[in-house]
Amino acid sequence: MEKIAIAGLGWLGLPLGLELQSLGYKVLGTTTNADKISDLQEKGFEAALLDLNKEFDREGLRTFFEEVSVCIINIPPGKSVFQSYRSQCLELAGLFPETARFIFTSSTSVYSDRVILAEENTSVLTDYNFTSQLFLAEKALKTELGQRLTVLRLAGLFGENRNPARHLSGKSGLKNPASPVNLVHRDDCIAFIKEIIRQRTWGETFNVCASEHPSREEFYTRICEKQGWELPFFDPESQEQGKIVSNQKGIQMLGFSYRLDSPFDF
Repeated sequence: MEKIAIAGLGWLGLPLGLELQSLGYKVLGTTTNADKISDLQEKGFEAALLDLNKEFDREGLRTFFEEVSVCIINIPPGKSVFQSYRSQCLELAGLFPETARFIFTSSTSVYSDRVILAEENTSVLTDYNFTSQLFLAEKALKTELGQRLTVLRLAGLFGENRNPARHLSGKSGLKNPASPVNLVHRDDCIAFIKEIIRQRTWGETFNVCASEHPSREEFYTRICEKQGWELPFFDPESQEQGKIVSNQKGIQMLGFSYRLDSPFDF
């Protein structure tokens, strides 16, 4: 039975792992919370404790991962000290066999908002901030792993218990009402990762984002109306353009179809 590891069995990693189990894979995973180990084991996972910001058992984890063929690195920078995240990702990758392939979940936030159309070959800004840590990690992993790595730049995540409109409800003076939203549903992220593994598509970078890009004002107002939440109010004088993230490479190369291709369907 082929073994797949998910570093980070959380909001995205856990349902992804369950989907991979249903396809017949043996799924190993990590969590930063020791209290979750038994629950993960009850769900059929081989689980281990791993917090990259703390000391961990490197030799024990090498043994744990020794027969893994694919690893999905799904651990965000969090509160990592600047540039330490890059080193942490490299150290994590080094725990796996030399034959293992990798998927790294990055973010479309690595693209500058000054870009009009963000495609995979678009230059990014590497300012010293959260998004820079992701891009620096991408670069380091590509240098280390080469064709063994595929990078997925995920748009803003939407799904169970995660609705970004909640944070804007009732607020006023919000910026950039006409800027397009770039969002993707968790179900499509899971489907995309499954397709990468199924087609063995390595050495690539893909944007993962719904095709439709309504304006911030239209989308968040309509979602708040739908949920019965207090409406947000936008500053009409704030008119920065914002970027549109293209998903065409994945659609064309993989033949991938988004099940929830409009954010209004989320």
